Amino acid sequence: MSEVVRDVFINELGLEPALFHPELAYNSVPEWDSASHMVLVVALEEKLGIEFDSDEIANLTSVARIVEALAAKGVAVE
Repeated sequence: MSEVVRDVFINELGLEPALFHPELAYNSVPEWDSASHMVLVVALEEKLGIEFDSDEIANLTSVARIVEALAAKGVAVE
């Protein structure tokens, strides 16, 4: 799992490290709601130098899907 993805979840969402795992999904924890979803997306874009379009953002509904989307953009996620 990408350390960058993990760090963004922990730092930007204030997520407890023990709660971060590949199956973590949007709205499954109070820290990941609609407002914080956009904070998360922007932080990933800035840290990784990429951009997600609106369709991609709508599909970033779990850590696993985020990792898949990053891999599709050629971002190393391991």
